[in-house]
Amino acid sequence: MTRASDLARLIGAGGTVANDVTISEGSPSIKLNDTDTSRFIDILYGTRNATFRNTMASGEDMDTVAPETIFSTKDDGETREHFRMNKSEAVFNEGSADLDFRVESNGNANMLFVDGGNDSVGISNSAPPSLLTLGD
Repeated sequence: MTRASDLARLIGAGGTVANDVTISEGSPSIKLNDTDTSRFIDILYGTRNATFRNTMASGEDMDTVAPETIFSTKDDGETREHFRMNKSEAVFNEGSADLDFRVESNGNANMLFVDGGNDSVGISNSAPPSLLTLGD
C-alpha cells in the first residue's frame, strides 16, 4: 500500500492494517508496525524519523496490560528517547542526553526550563547559571 488515500479507504471500509505497512507518496513516509511486544508508528524523513511506540514485556497481552508509550527521534543514525509514559510515571530524557525541557505559559516562553546539559532549572529563565534560578 503506497497511498494514504488507499489506507483511509481500507480503514473506512472496516479493514485492518497488518504488520509492517508503509504509506508513502515520496518523503516523508509513514510506517505502521504491530509485533508481539510493540505497536509503533514511524514518520520517516530520509535519515531522520520520529517514532511513537507502545511497548510491553515479552509475553504480555497488549489488550490487558498497560503498556509504556515512548516518543523518540532519530537523526542521521542517532536515536534519542525524549519522552516515556506508563501508568505510574512520565519521564523526560530517560537516556540522560543533552536535551532541554521547556514549559511555556501564556506570557512566558520559558516559564519552566530544564537545561539538560548543565543540570540546572530556570523559572522564567532560559539560561539558568545555577542549580535553580528564579527570573533573570
